[in-house]
This record gives sequence, C-alpha cells and structure tokens, in this order.
Amino acid sequence: MFNKVLHKQVPQELQKLQTITEAIQNFDVRFPVPGSQNQTGSILAIDCEMVECKNEIGASVQMLARITVVNYNGYVVLDQYYKPRFKVRNYITRISGITPQIIKDKPVYNDFEKQKLQLLFKDKTIIGHTLKSDFDAMEFDLFNESRLFEIRGGIKQYSQLNKGLKKMCLKYLGQNIQQGQHSSEIDARATLFIFRKFRNEINLHYKQLDLEQDKQRIQKKNSQKNSKNQRKRSQKEVLNKESENQRKQCNEPLSRNDQQKQVQIQKKQISKKKSS
Repeated sequence: MFNKVLHKQVPQELQKLQTITEAIQNFDVRFPVPGSQNQTGSILAIDCEMVECKNEIGASVQMLARITVVNYNGYVVLDQYYKPRFKVRNYITRISGITPQIIKDKPVYNDFEKQKLQLLFKDKTIIGHTLKSDFDAMEFDLFNESRLFEIRGGIKQYSQLNKGLKKMCLKYLGQNIQQGQHSSEIDARATLFIFRKFRNEINLHYKQLDLEQDKQRIQKKNSQKNSKNQRKRSQKEVLNKESENQRKQCNEPLSRNDQQKQVQIQKKQISKKKSS
C-alpha cells in the first residue's frame, strides 16, 4: 500500500500505480529484497520536480522544488518540498504540480539541505530516469560516493530502456502515468520497478563493468607507482651529481691568487702569535 503522504492532485495515477506495488512480487521473487517499509536499504530510486528560476546573473535555471526517494520495496524514504533560493520565474505547474502555496513555507534548498541528501545517498545505488537533470537541480557534481544507474540510456546495450518513462511504464508495467501533472513519488516508484524488472541483466553488465574498472584501477595504480619511483630515481641522480661536483671542487688545486691569499693569512696568524 502506498504511503499516505501523497500528491493530492493525482488520485487516478495513484490508484493505477497501486497495482504496480502489488505486482512487484510477480517478477521479482528471484532477488533478495534489501530494506522494508522503515529501512533505507542499499538501493534507492529518486525523482525530482523542478521550477524555473532566475539566478544572480539573470540566467534561467531549473531549481529543485520537490524530491522523492523510495527504497527497494517502493516505500517512501524522503518526500520533501523546497523553496528555491532564487526568484521563481515559472512554476511549470501543469507538469511539476508545484504551486506558490505548496512551497511558500518550505525550507530553502541550501548547502545544509544538500549535505543531508548527500549523506542519505552515500554508498547507495541510486536509480533514476533523468539523473543528470535531477543532479543538476540538486546542485551535485559527479557524485562518486554512490553507484548511479539511469534507466533511460543508462546502459546503451538496452535499447528497450532508451525511452521516456511514460512509454516504458506503459510497455513494461502496463500502467499509464503522467497523464497530467507529474508526481515525483509515482515517477520514482515507476523508475524503481522498471529497474527491478531488468535487474538481472543490469547486474551482469555491472559485473563485467566492475572487472574492467578494477583492471583500469590496477593499471593506474601501477602507473602512479612507476612514476613515483622514477621521480625518486631522478632526485637521487641529481643529489649524486651535486655531491660529485662538490667533491671535485674540493679536490681542485687553488689558483695562484688564492694561494697568495692563504700565505698572507698564515703570515698574519704567525705574527699575531709572536706579538702575544
């Protein structure tokens, strides 16, 4: 059963998506299920709703207004609205479902809120449909503490996944979503369930990818080690050369002028001793 905290403007879609939650057991009994209703688990699906804002230099930017995170069982881990820190130019309500009233008293999305999301995502597998857009809205750079999988073109071999979420949901889950305003909760669940349907093939691909990445990491590590050793050898050669030059300078005979200077110094020292 879906969580009760739902977007009120999409009751028909929620009713349709209930069958997805129930049908999940039909195609996913092969896989262990990390997480339950109250657990985060190691796999999270996300979806964001954005509004159009005007930034400090007057450029148009898409900024985060809502994010929903669901765990592997489809339960909501986080469903949060945010007020953008820049002036909203267009709420895009017909698609995003966001209105001024909805986000009026919500927290401003700032560095603190961003760090909370990063902490939630750390060491998790993050599933999304358009992760680049979502991560841009969250103002994340390449998030290297998570494994990311974008079902739309995330794996090029799977041409059947290189479609819009609405088409994929209809084709693979038999549900027609996004008929009006979008709901990040519904889209996150749909994304997750499509991922689960193809997870066996995805895991195989990632296993091969990990082997290749491990090989590249080993090669990089060896290359760095060789470079470090080369630098040490070069430094040692420079030091040896400097020492050799110093020894040569010490063994070189004094010039005539230097010899005369030394004789004068010695005479002065002798005369001082006699006078004393």
